[in-house]
Order: sequence, then structure tokens, then C-alpha cells
Amino acid sequence: MIVVKLQGGLGNQMFQYAFGVALAEEYHDELAFELGYFKGPSARNLGLTYFNTIISEIPQDSYNRFYTLKNRILKKLNLYTLSRHITHFQNHFINYYKIDHKKNKIILYVGYWQSPINFQKVSQLLRQHFMLKNSSISLDDINLVSQAYTVSIHIRRGDYLTADNAKVHTNLSSEYYIKAVEKMQQLAPQSKYIVFSDDIEWVIDNFNIPVQWQPMSNQGYNEAEIMILMSKCSHQIIANSTFSWWAAWLNSNKHKVVIAPKNWFANGANDSDLILDTWIKI
Repeated sequence: MIVVKLQGGLGNQMFQYAFGVALAEEYHDELAFELGYFKGPSARNLGLTYFNTIISEIPQDSYNRFYTLKNRILKKLNLYTLSRHITHFQNHFINYYKIDHKKNKIILYVGYWQSPINFQKVSQLLRQHFMLKNSSISLDDINLVSQAYTVSIHIRRGDYLTADNAKVHTNLSSEYYIKAVEKMQQLAPQSKYIVFSDDIEWVIDNFNIPVQWQPMSNQGYNEAEIMILMSKCSHQIIANSTFSWWAAWLNSNKHKVVIAPKNWFANGANDSDLILDTWIKI
């Protein structure tokens, strides 16, 4: 059995889910998820449930077996393969490496798995899974983003402003967005810009780029609906955020232009797998 720990915000959850689905398809093995991260009064939302995802939760007693005294001792002695319950921790944050899954074992995979190479063979299946289960998106907003030449711009603030997250994810400068818009104007000069953000009031008061733009209100929409609205735009200027990464990936426009920051991490971590070859780095 394949067990994948789900954690983080919606974008991170989607990478973990995609990794699990791809592994289950490759090895024809059963797939379940560990959901402890989303339980408790201060837990984050399991946004995957807004999509047509299939989430089977591993029972708590089965999960506990990964951390029995026997398993902890075997792992410390590097004899963990003798156990039926094995925990596989991703030892680096993002880049792809081949997983040698043992079908006769129950393996818990813990990591972020942020490489599209992990799931490139099941991309069409995932596009079906990442369709909204239900939608409250207004027809006016659908029509707005579905116009020709629309560009979604994503500005991520929120938890990126905290001291701990700032060590990992840099807060993008206005210079990035100005250069990205200038590049987009060269490639799609008729573009109409729609700005998405988790702090739209700050954006309205402070965001300044050399083109006209309009904000997209988040009011009344869940996070998956916002992502789908972003994906319906013709092109994307994304932040260093897995949220807008997935919006760009889900965009079905064969001629889309996606512009991404060349420095994804503040700590200089290798992100060479993350940005697709067809996307433009600035």
C-alpha cells in the first residue's frame, strides 16, 4: 500500500496528491492518505476536497504502526526494510528522484514532491481529478477571465510575510512584476490584466505596474474556485507559490504564456525541476 502524508496549503496538497496518484498508477497499488495535519482547532483546510479527488484516509491504528518501538529501532539500525510498515522521508525539498516502491510493503511517503516529473505520465488523469466538485463562481467572473488575452497576476502575501517563511520563500519585489508585464506586453500586447491575491486590499492600495489592471475579489469563493478562475485566464504571471503554479499548469490554452520568478526560494534551494521548460523565468 502507498500512504502519502498530506500537509500544507492547497498547492502543496496537490503536489502530494499527484505524487501519490502517479505512484499508485505505476505500481498498481492501493493508495491512501494520512490526514493528521488537518485535524485540531488550528488546522488548515483540506482544500483537495473541493475537487473531484479520491481521498481514502488510512486508519489511525494503521498509521501508528509506522512509529512502533520495533520500527523505530529497525530504522535506527538501517534495517527498516525488515518491517512491513516503512516510512520514506523525502530527503530534499523539490527535485525528482526515482522511487523504488515495494508493493508487498505499506510505505508512508512524507515530503512535498514538488517536481512535475513525478506525475507527467498521469497529467490527463489529474486534470480530471482537479476539476471542481461544485462551483459557486458567478457567470460574470467566468466571462471576465474567459475573455481573450486575459492575464492573471498572482501576488502572494499572507504567511510569506512571517519571519520563518521569509527564510524559505522570498517576497517578490515590484521589479519582478514590472519586468514580467513588460515581457508579456511583448508577447501578448492586447493583454488584459487581472490581479489575484490573498491580500487584495493591500494590492489595491500599493500595487503599481505600467498597465491597467483590475483586482479579482476573493469574497465568497473558496481557494479552489480562486485557483480555477486564475487558470481560466489566457496567460499567467505567477508568484513563487505552488498555488499559482497549479493555476498555470491547469490552464488548457495550448498557446499560453507563463512567466515565473527565476528565484523561487529565498535560501537558494535548487528549483530546476519546478519551472516547466516552456515557461519563462524572470
